[in-house]
Amino acid sequence: MTDNHVEAVLEAQRAQLVKIPWVHGESTYINQTLNTPETVPRFVLVYDKPTAPHQRVEVLRGIVTLGSGLSGHVDICHGGITTTILDEMMGLLVVANLRRQAIPGPAYMTAYLNTTFLRPVAANRTYVVVARIAKLEGRKLFITDTLEDGDGMLLAKGEGMFVRLKEKIFVLDCARTTGPDFAVIQLVTILLAGRACIANMPAISSCPTARENDTLTLHDRFPPSAPLDWNSFFRLRKQRRRWQLGFSVVLGVAGSGGGALFLSTGAAEWAVSLVPLEQFVTLGLMTTGFGLLGWLAGPSCGSLVFNALNRQHRAQMLLREVQFFARIKKHRVDPTASSMSNPVPDYYGEKISSVAGYRQWLKDQRAFNKKRTTFVR
Repeated sequence: MTDNHVEAVLEAQRAQLVKIPWVHGESTYINQTLNTPETVPRFVLVYDKPTAPHQRVEVLRGIVTLGSGLSGHVDICHGGITTTILDEMMGLLVVANLRRQAIPGPAYMTAYLNTTFLRPVAANRTYVVVARIAKLEGRKLFITDTLEDGDGMLLAKGEGMFVRLKEKIFVLDCARTTGPDFAVIQLVTILLAGRACIANMPAISSCPTARENDTLTLHDRFPPSAPLDWNSFFRLRKQRRRWQLGFSVVLGVAGSGGGALFLSTGAAEWAVSLVPLEQFVTLGLMTTGFGLLGWLAGPSCGSLVFNALNRQHRAQMLLREVQFFARIKKHRVDPTASSMSNPVPDYYGEKISSVAGYRQWLKDQRAFNKKRTTFVR
């Protein structure tokens, strides 16, 4: 097998070396489990550097060596590793574009991957994998890729669709994974400089580590207008509660008034006749029910308006809320030990509106525990 095709990829003009992502346990299957001399000793990625800062990377090329430890049949790689490499290349193309902020974030997950095997993939050989963006439709990103040998012969191809995660789901999922006190969430791979790494095709583990400013954090994906400290978080939380309360009052009154007008038309006479109460009482209860429905819809409508007016703080608010409720859950008292003389002090932390209020809440929790152990019933 000749290496002309491989050399042509490595000598691509304005190419940049990209390391396979390994952030918070990501891609350990490639970076650790398969990164051995007998499996995948080398995996080098290059792409033509776009001219514009946020221009999309349309094509990503990879040079991968598949060792003898990946055989299914004798000297033939298992079909599963072919699918794995194709899927990894698609994901890395997504990562490269997220790193450049060329596609909407914060993250994507594989929805499906279809693999077509055209020819056997021999072990102990080096191959070229090429991934291309087919189209982007809303939250759906379609990618195709191919696996070729050193002569450019097509061996396998794949078609996949990646779905962009919604912001709230992504933040809460990261919080569950890394804990409530994580500082930043690294989303994407690291770009490494140096033509020497490309020319020598080093093992993955021998590539130099990235600089701190080469990583993309959650705050890079959602840049805030100003740092959101805890007092600002409580202030915004109080504003949101006021919006919710205001909409509850307005919608409650509107629901009662609208319900009264609706009932006055006589359109609900059939329902009134089914209730074994005085007609006046029944109409009053129905009017109250309409008002109650409006009151219950108020918090949802208030939250929508608040989020629309404070979009720049939305991601940070979500992070702070995850951290806040984790602290509440950690420090609140056991409600089973409460009594008439020692009630639970603000179990859900709903009355906390400032840092000073949070400190007072902690004191109340300690006082409850102290009274529980010293008070004689």
